[in-house]
Amino acid sequence: MSSTVSNVKIEPMSVTWGSDVAQVQTITCVADATDSLDGKYFYLYTALNAAKYHFWFNTSGGSAADPNPGGSTAEAVALTTNDTASAVATALAAVIDGLAGFTASASGAVVTVTNAAVGYSTAGFDVNSGFSFAVSTMGNSAIDIGLIDGAVETSFKESLVDVKANQSGNNVLSQIRAGKEVEISVNFMETSVSQLRKLFTQGGGNAYTPAGANGTEVFGWGEANDFTQTLVQASKLVLHPVALGSSDHSRDMTFFKAYPMLDKLSFAGDKTMTVPVKFKIYPDQSSNSKIRYCVYGDSTQTMT
Repeated sequence: MSSTVSNVKIEPMSVTWGSDVAQVQTITCVADATDSLDGKYFYLYTALNAAKYHFWFNTSGGSAADPNPGGSTAEAVALTTNDTASAVATALAAVIDGLAGFTASASGAVVTVTNAAVGYSTAGFDVNSGFSFAVSTMGNSAIDIGLIDGAVETSFKESLVDVKANQSGNNVLSQIRAGKEVEISVNFMETSVSQLRKLFTQGGGNAYTPAGANGTEVFGWGEANDFTQTLVQASKLVLHPVALGSSDHSRDMTFFKAYPMLDKLSFAGDKTMTVPVKFKIYPDQSSNSKIRYCVYGDSTQTMT
């Protein structure tokens, strides 16, 4: 066998995490009861929080003016007194859909709002309208996670079931593959607010904006996601060799569905803050069954 030092590498990696996805949320409206919605309002944000809007209601029998809470653009929604929840949703969807930052449609009392641009956005929230808000698809974007402390470590495990026969006693004749487990460990060094928000909101936590004109988004750990699927928060993780150009994907390692499991946060006066994260890898059912967990090489090709 011939040997060559060209096959010996020190391979530092840049890590890109996320997929370019537009945020989708639903707004469940209520009916107007004798101008009960007159002057009431709520907030919506475009992707990456580029713009903040407050939508306020002007009923035909009411006399309210724009509540003008400050720091947001006003959008008036004209209603007829005693409009049903469905009629309110239709009127609201038409106003939202007319803005460049969103598309919207109504079905019954529910308005589905999709951000025009990909990326995270503060979820819409109510002030006093009585409407309900839910994010059905969290906005996301592919980002370089920045500086990393130590090695990026991957682990591959197979679950094997022994094949034995009465005639051969306890001798293992073969094994049958019964499953796989893939994980990646990364120590984040860059701990910006946006970086921590992404780790929390994609890793079992949530963001929350308190009601009120001056409410500002916070994020953390709670029970809202208990008993829900983790797969919906998993996204692509790509390891790219620093030695290669950005367009050379020949030695990329791509994990299609990576779910972050935040380990701990440590604060100290004499050490650099790092955030250790273990990514659990799930199979991507839309990819070819031969490479559904991960692939080494150019993953920009069609993988079905």
